[in-house]
Amino acid sequence: MQEAWGTYARHRLHCHQCADVDADPCPTSGRLYREWEAIAKAAARKLAGGVG
Repeated sequence: MQEAWGTYARHRLHCHQCADVDADPCPTSGRLYREWEAIAKAAARKLAGGVG
């Protein structure tokens, strides 16, 4: 989960479009965030005793 967040955060820091406060985040940023979110939800389910 931390690696996925780190990948997303590094992208946001180094992407010119994402760094522009007047622009929307780029499609890659959205994809990386959704991947992190899915990993985080699976981890939370696993910690709660569900199936990841």
